[in-house]
Amino acid sequence: MDEDIEFCRVCRGEATDDQPLFHPCKCSGSIRYVHQDCLIQWLNHSRKKHCELCKHQFTFTPVYRNDMPENLPYYLIAKGLFFQLISGLILFIRAHFVIIIWLVFLPNFISNLSRGSFLSVKNLFNYFILNRPEMKTFKPEDFIEEASKNATKISDIDLVPSSTYEFLFSSSDENGQGTLKYPLGSSLNQ
Repeated sequence: MDEDIEFCRVCRGEATDDQPLFHPCKCSGSIRYVHQDCLIQWLNHSRKKHCELCKHQFTFTPVYRNDMPENLPYYLIAKGLFFQLISGLILFIRAHFVIIIWLVFLPNFISNLSRGSFLSVKNLFNYFILNRPEMKTFKPEDFIEEASKNATKISDIDLVPSSTYEFLFSSSDENGQGTLKYPLGSSLNQ
């Protein structure tokens, strides 16, 4: 092997016009030269920023073509800022969306799920938009109607007829609240 020929210490290839050899550190001898692509590939693989033999810190500086302008045009700067602004805005909206989901809707959903009830669209609108929570009040007529719908039926005959509820409950008092006609412990024969 001829000592005058320079080899890349990573790929053991010679210098070419498009891949010249460099000596980026203080190493000497046959391990002095390296291709730039080979060096970058090796540094990415080893995850080190210095030469493993001489401990020299590698520094990379960008090299621009000779026909590049000294200052960037304003439209390129504005274009870069615009894309940065859009990506920041998307991140901002996404973060707030996640915060609202986790801190408002999810606890409300879990709370209603554990109670077995769900807010209607009207109640959601009142609660979140108008800021006036509205409690749902039940009237005895609603209870009788719902109970007769959900009563267990055998061959289309209600086991618990709605007349039973009408017998026990008066229609409603002046406040719209149902009252028992016959309080507990009293006799029905009175």
